[in-house]
Amino acid sequence: RGAHSWRREGHTPGVYAIRSRAKHSAGNEAKCVSYLAEVGVECLFIRVVMLKTLDAALDAHITLVSLRQAIQASISRGSEFPAACRVEIQRMVEARRADGAPA
Repeated sequence: RGAHSWRREGHTPGVYAIRSRAKHSAGNEAKCVSYLAEVGVECLFIRVVMLKTLDAALDAHITLVSLRQAIQASISRGSEFPAACRVEIQRMVEARRADGAPA
């Protein structure tokens, strides 16, 4: 029976992280089976899970950090938090689709 664990890479609490998910089995070393990327913005926590490669996790992480910065910039220009989230998430989805990347 295997157990799973998440390991944080360069985590600053409440800000952002990339984690690897490892499967442990009796007598064997942990084997990485998936990754996740996550960011926190104000009171919102966004997480992309079950990414199969480190490259996919890094791509998701870069996108999420950019999204976080765009939301914060929108708020600093006077937008309300919910409106800033809706607008910037939609822009991110459209930009990724235009680039042919998964949204």
